[in-house]
Amino acid sequence: MATYFKRGKTWSTKVRWYDDDGKRHSKSKSGFSTKVLAKQWAVDQESKLNKGVQIAKEISLVDYYNNWVNTYKKDKLSAITLDRYKYTGEALKDFFHDDKIKSITRVKYQEFINQYGSTHAPTTVKKVNSIIRACVKSAILDDYLYKD
Repeated sequence: MATYFKRGKTWSTKVRWYDDDGKRHSKSKSGFSTKVLAKQWAVDQESKLNKGVQIAKEISLVDYYNNWVNTYKKDKLSAITLDRYKYTGEALKDFFHDDKIKSITRVKYQEFINQYGSTHAPTTVKKVNSIIRACVKSAILDDYLYKD
């Protein structure tokens, strides 16, 4: 069930549901310029729920990265390139451990890049950054993040 409310000049909405165990969950979003846009978002979320899609997604960056590599990259890359993706995953695990993908800020990511750059060549850092950015863009499309 969705609720809509106005906060200042923008509209917000909250979708609530119960999982199979009877546990209550909710997901909210704000910043809609009109109530119609808020309703459209809520209807889309409820539609996903009806199709069995989990909309309250919590996953660590490392887990998402590994799933992303296995799903989208593993069969399409050469062995050498796949090794680079593997080393990137190891670097993410060493720095971020089990941090949730939503909890990683620009500052924390920049700290990772700075630390990684202190022991690797600039070209390597650019390649690693490119790989991670592609993963983050995929996370946005999968609704784990709203922006990069």
